[in-house]
Amino acid sequence: MQLFRNAFRALTRDIKYQLERNSGRGRTPSLKTAVRADVITERLRHALATGNWSGGKAGVSQLLDRTNYMSALSHLRRVVSPLSRSQPHFEARDLHPTHWGKICVAPDSNVLLDDGFSVVPIHSLKSSYDQAKVLTVDPETKQEVPSELTAFQIVSAKELGKRVFEIRTITGRSIIATEDHPFLTTRGWIEAGDLTPKDQVLIRPVLEKIEEENENNDVATFEIISEEDFLVANQDDLVRDENLQQDIAELRKLGLLPLDSDNEKLPVIARLMGLVITSGHVGTSTVEFYVRSRDDIETIQRDLQRLGFRPNVFEEKITRFGETEYRTYVTTNGAFRHLLKALGIPQGKRTDIPHDIPWWLKSCSKLVKREFLGGIMGGNGSAPWFYQRSGKDSSYKIRLPHFEIHKNSALTESLVQFMSSLKLMFEELGIRISNIHVRTLENKSQVKAQMLFDGSKRNIKALCERIGYRYCAEKQHKAQLIQEYLAYRENKIQKQTVLREKVIQLYEQGLKPKEIAEHLGEKYRVVTSTIQRNYDESSAARLKSSLNPAQFLELTRASLETGMLYEPIVSIQETDHDIVMDFTTKENTHSFIANGFVTHNCPNETPEGPNCGLVKNLALQAHICTGVDEKIIEEFCENAGVFQGERTSVGKEVASVFLNGRLIGFHQNP
Repeated sequence: MQLFRNAFRALTRDIKYQLERNSGRGRTPSLKTAVRADVITERLRHALATGNWSGGKAGVSQLLDRTNYMSALSHLRRVVSPLSRSQPHFEARDLHPTHWGKICVAPDSNVLLDDGFSVVPIHSLKSSYDQAKVLTVDPETKQEVPSELTAFQIVSAKELGKRVFEIRTITGRSIIATEDHPFLTTRGWIEAGDLTPKDQVLIRPVLEKIEEENENNDVATFEIISEEDFLVANQDDLVRDENLQQDIAELRKLGLLPLDSDNEKLPVIARLMGLVITSGHVGTSTVEFYVRSRDDIETIQRDLQRLGFRPNVFEEKITRFGETEYRTYVTTNGAFRHLLKALGIPQGKRTDIPHDIPWWLKSCSKLVKREFLGGIMGGNGSAPWFYQRSGKDSSYKIRLPHFEIHKNSALTESLVQFMSSLKLMFEELGIRISNIHVRTLENKSQVKAQMLFDGSKRNIKALCERIGYRYCAEKQHKAQLIQEYLAYRENKIQKQTVLREKVIQLYEQGLKPKEIAEHLGEKYRVVTSTIQRNYDESSAARLKSSLNPAQFLELTRASLETGMLYEPIVSIQETDHDIVMDFTTKENTHSFIANGFVTHNCPNETPEGPNCGLVKNLALQAHICTGVDEKIIEEFCENAGVFQGERTSVGKEVASVFLNGRLIGFHQNP
């Protein structure tokens, strides 16, 4: 009907045109010549021939594929639906034989965002997934790739008839996912239902989620910078900087002026400030950052772009300080430079100007403080690492992290105040400081202040998983690996402590060691040694049969280039969890990081790659039926020549065979 209506409108327009043309030439109008009989006919014929109808519809009419009988039958069975391909439409697509399945995780799983440090529960992305970006992992190169999201799914595992598992690794790290949710392992992508304790899953350690004292708002919102404050802070530029008013307009447009404490861009500003204070410089016309690698420079660029600035000058020059090479990144964006000055970063050489924690930073949320400290540690902090004790082949110690900064001798008092303020901020986030040393250097023109962190393993682990290192991938990767080793060690101690309590309790009830071993499922020698060490008070903290750092890193195939490692699975238990969630990433990496696990996202696609929709060619082999045992069909397919194998090795000349959306094998002559 719509097609004819549009064709009739075209006819009336053509009649009007013909009559006006004849009138303009002085001719007598003639309906016989004005009405062209083929206008409607040609439009209908064109639509039927091409399949392109009014309203942008395509494929309403099609040429039947008569290459052979099988192709004609397949074409007749093809399903065409008006549903949009940009939306999941699970109810319709559940019936399709080439659907890969919905692969989902628990709603409280923490997802790593694209900045590489922030994590949010997956359920918090439900209403804003189209504005969020997450960090994905290329399964081949293990490189991290930011990605936008294109869809979000919430499903009931029970309604879909799917089992749900909780997977736990040797470090105590765990995640809940449906049986068809793939995890990246040493064997490639393996579904949760097919994982075994022999498998090792790829882990990308993440920072601990910051929990505020009050989830609603632990601190009252306050104004950090007003336009008046901005002008006062940059009054020395009023005369010589004719673009200051343009910078004010730019900051207004970016939502950075006036600046309040609840501004969503404040964490990014805070970590950039931390780097500038320790490994940067605010000059008369530029802002400089000194970092160790090109990757770190690109991280700074991305953060500046998150704020809305376009880094308009890039200069890379190599300088050497001791054994470390530094690369310089320079931006001449005046608005950003003026913003830093208004926030409390003084202009000039770092060693010649006093520093203190800006007043507003002391009153901000823990998240903003953490990002500031992360920038501080990435600039001048050292990362923990392990070293072998001299003369002992299997004994290792962890090198303690510290933070240091240099100033001219005249600024000693200011330096001490700055370090004291930093100490309070670290302690607020649960990081203990053992001491602060201030000493005069040999040339007596400078002093060095060094902050030493408490050397307990628990404190080092807290520093790595709560603060981390910004803009220094080398330090951050070391911290990630040490964080996982200390988590493994802590988990091992907890398990042994619980085991000892159970063994002693049963022993005091009169059970013999052999009976205790059978009851707990432990080895007999483990039970006897536990009983023997019972009265040794120090044995609770003594770790038996544990891996040293070198063995742990070798077992997990740890990579200093990516900070990732493969952790062995210790348990896979089925749970009664119901509601699960997932999303689809725009990048072809089709993965995300949840609770540190590198997992697959819900792809909404067939295993071959095209978008999952209702218009499919595989309908030739598809028959939807109920009440039939899958095993009977699998046996029939096997007898008919269906064979199993890896998709990458079977070749392109075979056809994929699906059963209820599950790939069961291939056939060479379908």
